[in-house]
Amino acid sequence: MIDYKEVTTQKHYLRPYIKTYTYAIGTLYECEAKHITRAFPTVLTHIYFEFYGDLSEFKGEKRREKITKRTYINTGIGSWMDIYQLASREKIRFVKNFKVSLYPHVLYEVFGISPLDILKEDIQIEDIFGETDASLLYEALESASNGALMIEIFERYFTNKLLSISQKRKKFIPYLLTPDTTLKSLSKNIGYSERWIQKQYSEVFGLSFKKIQNNKRFLKTLHTINMQIVTKREKIQLSTIAYEHGYFDQAHFIKEFKRYTGMNPSTYIKQKEKTPLDFFW
Repeated sequence: MIDYKEVTTQKHYLRPYIKTYTYAIGTLYECEAKHITRAFPTVLTHIYFEFYGDLSEFKGEKRREKITKRTYINTGIGSWMDIYQLASREKIRFVKNFKVSLYPHVLYEVFGISPLDILKEDIQIEDIFGETDASLLYEALESASNGALMIEIFERYFTNKLLSISQKRKKFIPYLLTPDTTLKSLSKNIGYSERWIQKQYSEVFGLSFKKIQNNKRFLKTLHTINMQIVTKREKIQLSTIAYEHGYFDQAHFIKEFKRYTGMNPSTYIKQKEKTPLDFFW
């Protein structure tokens, strides 16, 4: 039995920084290897704490790694990856992990690191919190008996990190987070050139303005498809969905969908109907 939950912060002042917490605590009574899910990029930054390890691994287009007992930081930019449960001779395995999903500007604004700088690096919490705080944080989370307590502990350390920042590194960051805008209108609103804004996007978020907008459009499209699968409406019309979400045509939609998921929409729909679990990184 595993207690698995995704929750949002209850503290108002943390909502501009932390999107969600996800935790899994319990006992696994399976010993066979199996595919768990395919993860899709969201440009969020994830801080992941694994307290037992050797339960799973992920495989990307150019990367494969077993999840061991340690911490991981992933910027969520790039391509899809598959997550697998590893086989084991043990019939009973303990599970405990904790994931914090941060908005894409937090890595730069709070920790002073551009996502581009760590895209191909192996980064752990000591690289952003410092060795002392990271060690104390990990130990406190490891001893926590439930998810609510882990959230409380993390928020205490993260709040201290926020208080240690003398000034915000980029005053214009809230403007860059404006949803459903164009580069031209954004340039007009904040008074900077489009070229200058493009440079800031790459530095703060690790992706260009266009790529972030494309990623957001993909996620909205995926949500629409998922909702239609869950509600079991009439046959899903991909051409209509493509048009409603601003794709040039169905061919353009399929190309973008494959880039983010590694499969075409019809294949995704068939798999989703069999296995409803989704995972986003």
